[in-house]
Amino acid sequence: MNRLPFLTTFLLLALLPLHAPAEGPPPSRSAGHQDIRILIDVSGSMKRTDPDNLRVPALRLITGLLPRGSRAGVWTFGRYVNMLIPLAFVDEAWRERAMAAAARINSHGLYTNMEDTLTDATWDWKRPPTDGARRSLILLTDGYVDISADAAENAASRERILNEILPRLQAAGVTVHTIALSREADHALLRQLATASGGRYEQAAPDRLERLFLRLFEKAAEPETLPLEDNRVLVDERIEEMTLLIFRRPGAPATRLTTPRGVSFDAQKRPPNVRWHQEARYDLITIDRPMAGTWRITADQDPDNRVMVVTDFNVNATRLPDNLAMDEPHTFLVQLTEGGRTIEKKDFLHFIEVRVRQENDQGEQWEWLLLDNGRRGDTAPGDGIYTLVLQESLQPGSHRLVVDVDGTTFRRRLERRFHVHASPVETFIAGKGGAAVLHVIPRAGMIEPDTMTVRAHVSTAGAYTESRDVPRTHHNQWRLDLSVYDPGLPHGVEIEVTGTRPSGRPVQVRVGPLHFGSRPLSEPVPEPASGPESGTHGEEGEHSPVETPAEDAPPAEVNWLWVALQVLFINALVIGGFFYGYRRWLRLEVRLPKSWQQAGQQTGQQPQEQA
Repeated sequence: MNRLPFLTTFLLLALLPLHAPAEGPPPSRSAGHQDIRILIDVSGSMKRTDPDNLRVPALRLITGLLPRGSRAGVWTFGRYVNMLIPLAFVDEAWRERAMAAAARINSHGLYTNMEDTLTDATWDWKRPPTDGARRSLILLTDGYVDISADAAENAASRERILNEILPRLQAAGVTVHTIALSREADHALLRQLATASGGRYEQAAPDRLERLFLRLFEKAAEPETLPLEDNRVLVDERIEEMTLLIFRRPGAPATRLTTPRGVSFDAQKRPPNVRWHQEARYDLITIDRPMAGTWRITADQDPDNRVMVVTDFNVNATRLPDNLAMDEPHTFLVQLTEGGRTIEKKDFLHFIEVRVRQENDQGEQWEWLLLDNGRRGDTAPGDGIYTLVLQESLQPGSHRLVVDVDGTTFRRRLERRFHVHASPVETFIAGKGGAAVLHVIPRAGMIEPDTMTVRAHVSTAGAYTESRDVPRTHHNQWRLDLSVYDPGLPHGVEIEVTGTRPSGRPVQVRVGPLHFGSRPLSEPVPEPASGPESGTHGEEGEHSPVETPAEDAPPAEVNWLWVALQVLFINALVIGGFFYGYRRWLRLEVRLPKSWQQAGQQTGQQPQEQA
């Protein structure tokens, strides 16, 4: 028996996974519901930070958007913790209670008791969910941990948050999003809570809260939407419920909707199947069983306007983490389902066009047309799953990924937002006066904290000074006191980080330089940005994160000799196997009947049937 073909095939199959991109399981909406808990600061300092109490319309926006069947609750905290909106599954009665309860948000609290509110709101989050629920926590505050007039008690409470509560939330699969509503907030704490759990940290002005809450809602719930172009939207017969979020500028005319039959209405005079909630800056409109056809919206065109739908015909896509590594490819899957089951009918999928567009904050764009044909990265032909491997487009910065599905008579859109980082850690220098402190926080899913070693290389006036180990001070933080350096001189610090990715791959990067000295540190972070995506991402400043890997420190050590040997060996096997198969095919063709050979020449791909 000739064992060459068997050995060749076996070795090829064994080695091919070394070069294939990692694939995730098919996306699914039925895997679990969203469990979202919102914590809002009502301490007295909010009178100055949020004088117009814009927390109220922001809370009404997110509670009005939460999908039926999700679980949600809202807590307020000052000195004491109050359950403003009870934790329950969302339905119309819950939404009505939430809209009314939001009016009770005030600024009367004496302290800022973050520890107790985190404990009370997450009392049942002690281990990973058994029902597949997606757990998200949104924390809004403008201050520091403040439970007493005793500074030692406040410091102890802060330590318990970082060393007890945060590890518990991580183990329970909770994503924490934090919002700092002032420069005086504890940005180091809020950054650590978000970064270590895979969430977002933002510094926002009050007038950006509504749009920021929309972003966080979309990150947590990942709603399915319809494309809104030139204030027109195509509605199909499969839509059971449609919710429109329309932002209004000050002094703008009232929003109006026009049905496919030309009937126009507004908030004051509307059909019985329409629920319309108005705030000073936006309209939230929900329509049950909307008429099929093209609807028109009479209002300002705004990039944050949305048309969200409830339907049994869904487009599912991979849930992307908020932070992705620049040097690791990521497989993105798109799946069409009806009634929770994947659609595989070729005569239906033949008319479907799936396009993906990615854009970053630098204005760069990438576009793909996805095909379910088993080629160009697609996993398998005709399985109803479209595959895209994100690799070259993963450049550092903020990204927006848009999936458009066009079926001629219907359209769907999904959006994903994420950040790509060259470094697996977030680094910044914070402090007041001359007390500069270096903070290093591992980003969730990008490096294993227990494998990390951190070393700081300090220079003064451009000349190398010394290298120091950065000690691990919390479960998810490395911190180095820089007050020993003369604040009257300019200093720079580069951070060298080594460790292991969750995949087991080694990583070694240099981050920086970060600068301190020359002038006193008066604030921990710069002023909030005024753009629609206010926050620290992409900002430049003395105390903001800097992520510039040094040219002489590659992200990971690569044994190129071993890689070259693998490539040569695989190529030799492929060429040998091809040559052997070709020889066997020549001998077989000589022995085949002529009629079989002619039939084989006539076979080819046939056009797909059309419905």
